[in-house]
Amino acid sequence: MTRRKLESQGQLKPHKQLKKVIEDLGGRLIIFIAQIDPDAIASAIGLKKIVRYIKPEQQVEIVYFGPVGHPQNRAIINKCNIAGILTPGKEYKKQTNDKIALVDSSSLKDARLSQEISRNDVAIIIDHHQYSLEPPTENQFFLIDETGACATLIVELAKKLEVQFNENDKLLITMAIHTDTKALVAASKRDRDAYGVVTDEVDPIGLTQLINHSLPPSHFDNAARALSNMKKKDGRLVAGIGQVEGGSADDLSTIADYLLRMQDVTLVVIWGIINGQVRISARNSDLSTSLDEFLHQRFGTDSGAKLAPDGRGEGGAAVKLDIGPWICEKTTEEVEALVDKRMKVWILDEF
Repeated sequence: MTRRKLESQGQLKPHKQLKKVIEDLGGRLIIFIAQIDPDAIASAIGLKKIVRYIKPEQQVEIVYFGPVGHPQNRAIINKCNIAGILTPGKEYKKQTNDKIALVDSSSLKDARLSQEISRNDVAIIIDHHQYSLEPPTENQFFLIDETGACATLIVELAKKLEVQFNENDKLLITMAIHTDTKALVAASKRDRDAYGVVTDEVDPIGLTQLINHSLPPSHFDNAARALSNMKKKDGRLVAGIGQVEGGSADDLSTIADYLLRMQDVTLVVIWGIINGQVRISARNSDLSTSLDEFLHQRFGTDSGAKLAPDGRGEGGAAVKLDIGPWICEKTTEEVEALVDKRMKVWILDEF
């Protein structure tokens, strides 16, 4: 449900509807982050700041799922001193009156959350990825709008509500927009405007340190493995990096971005096996093919994509590798071969 649709239904303007939903909250508000990355972190902390500005007494907790293994994520958390306000999903204890907020994600059945969310428990959804949702009730706020970064939507809402961000908040949001728009190359005017709002107090040295963060040897190992086993057909490319630690999840999107630059390649799909799931990152540059539809046909509702402002499709999926006791250290090679073959059928053969 986009902002335009919300307004055309005669409801309150988005920022006023958000304010009403926050004011009507009863118990705690739990902000779920499906996957730790700069945009999700900044959007969650930005939303928390908005909630506490509107309702200072409101209890707000940020709960994240998956690892914080990527070096850029660790650098951001350490630099901005926010580790203490992020709760791992395994430590979250649901209370009766808890309400859920999703940022940078909008699926109630997101496999990355490791738990299904009841629609009645959801109070707020703010996301910049394409996703089909039923209209919200009067005590829910859904904003799905295709900007380059979810943090852009947070900045727009905060501006309307006259919420002020501190220096750390602005650094987080700057990193979010910078990262998700490929250093503003894929930014829309709205992203650039939001970026301008938050960069006035950002220390350029601190920002540079976060952008030019160091990469572990495993990143280059994963890139080399993808290059060594990639297969191409009719402009499509698929490659896997095998079973990896959760901290390497972001390598999937980085490698996909890189390989889309290969001549005569219009679709790239990179996969990896992480914590019993096949995680997939996809990119395409062919406007005649809907990446969102392409992924849904193959991977169902636990997939999705958006059209970036630069015209590229960006998306991903998560598929449970539900073969139970057949996965062990000694069957790694066979499991990877099975996934590799199935992915090549899905991506390269006619579906």
